[in-house]
Amino acid sequence: MKKLLYLLTVYPLIAFGQLSPCEQEVADSTGIIGEFVPQCEEDGSYASIQCWASTGHCWCVDEDGVELAGTAIPMWIGTPNCSSSTDSCEAEYIEGCFWIDLWDPVCGCDGNTYSNSGQAACYGIEDFTPGTCESIIYGCTDSTACNFNVYANSFDNSCYYALLYYDCDGNCISDIDEDGICDEFDFDDGIGIDEISQDKIKVLRMFDVLGREHSTHLKGALLFYLYEDGRVEKRLH
Repeated sequence: MKKLLYLLTVYPLIAFGQLSPCEQEVADSTGIIGEFVPQCEEDGSYASIQCWASTGHCWCVDEDGVELAGTAIPMWIGTPNCSSSTDSCEAEYIEGCFWIDLWDPVCGCDGNTYSNSGQAACYGIEDFTPGTCESIIYGCTDSTACNFNVYANSFDNSCYYALLYYDCDGNCISDIDEDGICDEFDFDDGIGIDEISQDKIKVLRMFDVLGREHSTHLKGALLFYLYEDGRVEKRLH
């Protein structure tokens, strides 16, 4: 009925060529399901908030009906704040504005936590960051760094990283003969059985799959280690 009344108002104006750009767009609409038809004010100007049910979004437009970048939000969250008279960092509830009851918190530029971006928009807060408002904790926010701080929320360029082939404590990641030289730099011909036995349970024998005993574990060889506690361990050097 509302659309019918609007058309009854618009079509007489068509005959006299008095349509505004917004009204002209409405008059030119084809009626196809899903087509966007702008919402016009009573004076024929574009409504500051435009919504398109087919996309499920609402956004702000200027006086020419051009979308204002960054204002589009899902309809189920609420409607954007298109009031230019409200300070973007001064909370003031917009009469009639609504938002869905969903906990997806954002921290407004006014320092307050809002349940979601829809609520923030309904209070005129357009500048916000994801998450709740909290104290700033400076530190390393890179999880791959040695000094990663799980509690930090503000990066301070303090991250430091382990050298290639070493862990954060300066130990070799791979050092099969445990001589303190990383395997990537250790170009020994092989590992001696006495070297392996230092500071650990003694190795009694090293032998291959055919049972042949070896005194040195050459690189690329698969051997079985027999320890004095009875364990047998397969190793590929």
